Amino acid sequence: MRLVQTELMVAALQCRNVPGYDFSSKYNSFIMQFSSPLTQNANVLKSHFKNQTQLDRYMTRIANDAGQRGAKPGYCQAMQPMFEQVLALNGGSELSRFSATDPMSLGISTRDGC
Repeated sequence: MRLVQTELMVAALQCRNVPGYDFSSKYNSFIMQFSSPLTQNANVLKSHFKNQTQLDRYMTRIANDAGQRGAKPGYCQAMQPMFEQVLALNGGSELSRFSATDPMSLGISTRDGC
């Protein structure tokens, strides 16, 4: 779930000045719609890692990975369907299922299992 959130956050930041692809309001809607499951997932992540340093390294790595994808041509256009899919989800369980499958289609590493 954190991978999906990070990817959406990077898209909102990277694409905000690209005409037709300012995802800021969509990202804010995502955060509002899924605040509870995102908070629960953050707590799971905190308990998964042995210490804050490991969690920070993980979060930095996934943000850097997303940022590298965000620098590629066509990124903003490619992210539009993901925003539409995520915002069409109904509840945390659907977000959880989406997160478990979709990150791989983005080339996101899930090697830490979170």
